[in-house]
Amino acid sequence: AMASSGMANRPASPQHRTAVTAALPTQAALRWSVRPAPPPVTSRRTIGSLMMMMLLFVACIPAAAAWGRRRSQPEQVQMIKDSADVEKRLQQLATLVYAQQARIEALETRLFDAGSQEGSCEAASAAPKAMFGIFRGSKQAAVPPTPPPKTVPARSGRSEHIDSADVFEQDSPRFEDFRLSEQKRAAERKQRMLSVLFNVTHGVPLTAVALSHNMLDRGFVRYVAAADAAGWIYLYGRSGDLVLRQRSDHAAGSAITAMALNSKDDPFLATAATDGQVLIYNLTLPKRPRKDAQQDGEPTAEPASLELSTVIPARTADNGSAFGVGALELVARGRRSTLISADAAGTVCSIHRNGSSKVRRELEGGAGISAKSGTTLALASDGCVQLFELGGKAMSDPPIRCERRVLADGAPSVSSFRAASIAWDQQLPQLLYVGTDKGELLVFNTKARRRVKVSEDATSTTAPACKFVQAVHGHAEEPVSVSAVNGYLLSASSMLLAVHNVTGLYSRSKEDPVVVLVRELQSQASRHGAALTAAQGSVFALAYGAEGYLILWESQLPFSSDKESSTRAGVRNPIFIGVILLTFFWQFSKYWKRGRGLEGAGIGGEPSLDDLRRLDPALLRRMAHANGPESARMDALRIASMGRRGMDSIGEEDDFGNRITEYAE
Repeated sequence: AMASSGMANRPASPQHRTAVTAALPTQAALRWSVRPAPPPVTSRRTIGSLMMMMLLFVACIPAAAAWGRRRSQPEQVQMIKDSADVEKRLQQLATLVYAQQARIEALETRLFDAGSQEGSCEAASAAPKAMFGIFRGSKQAAVPPTPPPKTVPARSGRSEHIDSADVFEQDSPRFEDFRLSEQKRAAERKQRMLSVLFNVTHGVPLTAVALSHNMLDRGFVRYVAAADAAGWIYLYGRSGDLVLRQRSDHAAGSAITAMALNSKDDPFLATAATDGQVLIYNLTLPKRPRKDAQQDGEPTAEPASLELSTVIPARTADNGSAFGVGALELVARGRRSTLISADAAGTVCSIHRNGSSKVRRELEGGAGISAKSGTTLALASDGCVQLFELGGKAMSDPPIRCERRVLADGAPSVSSFRAASIAWDQQLPQLLYVGTDKGELLVFNTKARRRVKVSEDATSTTAPACKFVQAVHGHAEEPVSVSAVNGYLLSASSMLLAVHNVTGLYSRSKEDPVVVLVRELQSQASRHGAALTAAQGSVFALAYGAEGYLILWESQLPFSSDKESSTRAGVRNPIFIGVILLTFFWQFSKYWKRGRGLEGAGIGGEPSLDDLRRLDPALLRRMAHANGPESARMDALRIASMGRRGMDSIGEEDDFGNRITEYAE
């Protein structure tokens, strides 16, 4: 009306605004008015979808016509001929299978006769390897197994069964020698998976072994330290060369029970013995040969040496006897290293490089061996294994007990044990392995915890305890040492070394660790048992026997790597998920603040009448005064699509009426 009367360039008068206001529909009429139909939208996606449907329809017309029509007489005759040819071909193949089966059986008979004449099956070693892989029980199958027999239709309409009885699948005694030979070869292949890096003998039993966890050379340990019952300390290189041999400064008649090697930034060697002392030696590493400027001869090499630096005195009882130290762990924090020791009285101390020590804990029942994983320390004490968190005041918190709980008379009870060795899994750090003095292997899950009563008394307090998973038997009743490499658990006694596959434990199944390799240790019995340790994935050292054998092994057994650095683990990372959610809400807020709303962002659709009902009546009146009722209704629908927050913010703006007036003009 303003445009037709020539008043488009003049401001609206109060009389004109009153007339427009009177012409406005009531709030009830506006509330129940019909929403105008949106304009037709034609996009490229819609056109592309229609064209694709038309092409599919045109392509299906010939096929639909072919399905519905009736075949002619020549086509039916051709189909009958084709089916007859197929049946004839199947019969020829069946005859060929019978002939090949008879030929293979004849070859097997000849091989068996040749092996029987020579007294063994080694005469058949020149036969094709594919033939040896198809016997039942073979671990290395060169050919796929024979599929089950199929039913071939005959021309007369009945079904005839091809009898393809495989003589290889029968439990015939004449093939027992072949099976035993294949099993022997498979066992030899597994034995070769453990390669020996070096093997030395000392003549006296070894009491402690340590690997340079923090001194590596291209991913492998650089040095191996050992101590014998006579008090001598040995340091070997990775290839078995003797780097250092020196007598320890412990009391005469005492045996070294634990050792620790620091990194190359501050190289030192710490030893703990039954005399209760902890000694720290400054270690001078060997240097490469260099030519002296004053001499014209061969280049000289500086040998390695040990120099006593710190002596931590022993703690004594009331009668003057010293408590032996059985546990010694190295905690590296950057370039600073701290030693954690535990003695037979249950005193846990932290020892610094300068020789200062501090009592951190008093355990009941004494403390034995230990093992560390990250910031968690496992100590054998009081008929179980106790876990402590290192650092700060965490050492003073109540320990987490790893107890063996069994069912006795239908009720769970605690069965105490004496730990001979402790090891943490390298791929799944929550798994803890314990070797007992009775030849058992105990598996605990340290992350699955629950609270149990400390004693049977009804008023006793509760303490956290980790879950006992299972016990593995197989060794004789003697102390067993355990350690872990990538994917496998190693257990050793004075006469036997076993390798267990613990992949089933990673998937949290109920299966026991599978023994994949067993090696007999030919040695005399020793009261010191076996000392076993492992480091850096696949390298482990074994010390056993009264002769003092020391062997450094490298495990080449295949394993499945499931680390947190994989792609799927990265996607499951909470930080990654948080970044994705933050980015989504950030982009969503950008569209919202621009005034486009959900519809402008491409997320929502057309507003409904419910959105229109929630509009402020005062806001509608201002819009109607500005540019008429129809435009007010359309603008109200547009504002309703912005959501509740957008309507409130727009209604509070002072320049809203000015912008609507400019739009009307």
